[in-house]
Amino acid sequence: GEELVVLPHAQQISDDGLRALDGLMIFNTGANGEVGGYDLPRQARYCLGDLEVTPERFAVRWGCERTGGIAGVFDRASGELLYSVGAAGDDIGLSPDGRFLAVQEWPGEDRLGRVKVYDTHSGESVLMKGLCPWHGPTGSGTGCRDYPDMPFKAWVTALTFSPDGTRLIAGLIEPGEPGPSPLLVWDTQSGEIVYRSPEGLVAGYPHMMPDGDRILLWTQDWEPAVLETADWTHVNGPPVEWSIHAAMALTPDGRHLVVNTESDAGLAVVDTATWETIRQAGELNIDGLLAVDPSGTLIASGRDSGIVKIYSFETLHMLQKIPVGEPIRNLAWLSEHHVLVTPLSGPGIVVTTDVDELLEVARARVTRSFTASECAAYHIDPCP
Repeated sequence: GEELVVLPHAQQISDDGLRALDGLMIFNTGANGEVGGYDLPRQARYCLGDLEVTPERFAVRWGCERTGGIAGVFDRASGELLYSVGAAGDDIGLSPDGRFLAVQEWPGEDRLGRVKVYDTHSGESVLMKGLCPWHGPTGSGTGCRDYPDMPFKAWVTALTFSPDGTRLIAGLIEPGEPGPSPLLVWDTQSGEIVYRSPEGLVAGYPHMMPDGDRILLWTQDWEPAVLETADWTHVNGPPVEWSIHAAMALTPDGRHLVVNTESDAGLAVVDTATWETIRQAGELNIDGLLAVDPSGTLIASGRDSGIVKIYSFETLHMLQKIPVGEPIRNLAWLSEHHVLVTPLSGPGIVVTTDVDELLEVARARVTRSFTASECAAYHIDPCP
């Protein structure tokens, strides 16, 4: 009797022409409506936003306590844990080929560390230069300097590899108020810094464009800025009405940015060339996680509500609500129909947006049909 999926808007849901009326619900006689999953460590408190997916692997971080967390790389086909390492900060990075894992190390004793890139095949690592170990509670560190002098103490907010894996882009926040939010770009083979952002840019939450040629940053006035990686020049856009801390997700082609405005404006789709809002949903969405599917036609959102919400990119209408039973810490598209979700305490769940697949799952779990007396009692005619 668990709710499997809700279809708030009319959609064709099967090849035989059956259509879902507004508000149709499909119920499942088993547990949650997942169609697959991964046996990830349970009761481990998964970290918010730390999920990276490549064609053959995925990486996730768990154990978000002061004593440190663990980042693990898993095989998508078998679910096998291939490599793990201690990790801190707010993000991890997985190279597009799934081989290299970037983390902020956690040396222990409440000390936050520097950034390293690990080869998950050999276990060898390369230290990214410019940061120093420091004490989390006090903010002090031996040999640490104040940015822009090096080395400086920083909390990692974002780690992203370039499409070819040769560069690592890091959004950083220096502890203290107000504290700079610089961007560093490293060569992943040597660990040398190839770029660091100038004053005036708030780079704590950068977004790498899919082409690898541009990085989306922000100015101190909340203006979007596009950084060209060829010559490291940036061009500022007009001010926006939403917070730079809002949930955002780029479309696969990088032409549009989906933003959760966290206001009555709801979801918004923004043109990254002009920064104009081309459409918005008009309903409040409080979810802090967003992801656009590989085809660029669907948007997934979720967080504390424990519900994965699926929206149409073209209309921003909600198409489905898929409950997973507890707060969601991460979600990412595995394919055009499957979303990998890590609830707060695990394990990993794969949910589907393909209603035909959902119906097949439901049919497979049906143990019997209605009896004649049940059909009469509930006015079911014809009786199946």
